Parts: sequence; structure tokens; C-alpha cells
Amino acid sequence: MSEQEHPAEPDAALQTQLRLFCELMLGSTEAADSALLQIHRHAFDDKQEDGPAECVHLFRIAATLCGVRRQVSTQHRTR
Repeated sequence: MSEQEHPAEPDAALQTQLRLFCELMLGSTEAADSALLQIHRHAFDDKQEDGPAECVHLFRIAATLCGVRRQVSTQHRTR
């Protein structure tokens, strides 16, 4: 995979975890591959820094793309 396809590619362990999560949620390797490309594009667009925050951020993107997490709108938040 080239740097253009995965501009901010995370370490191998995180990549493996993201792939497994997407495969389990989406049911196919092809769908997981497509989701991983989208995850990396979103992460690059958001320009997240490396570290634990990046891991959480990538899994939030994955969960949203896989349909297990809805984006929270401000009108549904309560404090």
C-alpha cells in the first residue's frame, strides 16, 4: 500500500484491530478494505496526532462507517 492510499497509517497492531473490527461488523474482507480506506481518509482530513487519541479517533470513525455508532448531533446532547 502506498503512502497516498494511507497517508497517516497507524502501527501494525492498530491496523490489524481496525481490519478485524470492520470485517466483523461488515461481514466481508472487501467491505472492510473499503471501510479502512475511508477511515484513513477521514483521519487524514481531521489531521489527528499520533498516540492514544488517534486510536480512539480511528475506532470512532470505524464504528460510524460500520453503522454501530451514530454521529451525535448537538440537539440530542443533554447535560
